[in-house]
Amino acid sequence: MNRLQTVIEKQRGQLKKLDQTTLDLRTENDELRCHNEKLSTCNRDLRRKFRATQLQLHQLIDERAELTAKVS
Repeated sequence: MNRLQTVIEKQRGQLKKLDQTTLDLRTENDELRCHNEKLSTCNRDLRRKFRATQLQLHQLIDERAELTAKVS
C-alpha cells in the first residue's frame, strides 16, 4: 500500500510539472503570436513607406530628366 501511494505521489508531481510546462508554453506561444502581429504590422507599414519613397524617387528622376532635356 505504501509503495502504491509513493507511485501515486510521483505521478501527481509529474502531472503538476507537465501542467506547468503546458501553461508556460501557452504563455510563450501567446507572447510570440503578439510579437508576430506587431512585426507584421510594422512590415506592412515599412512596405507602404518604401513604395511611397520609391514612387517619389521615380518622379524625381523623371523631373530631373525633363530639366536636363530643357537645359540641353
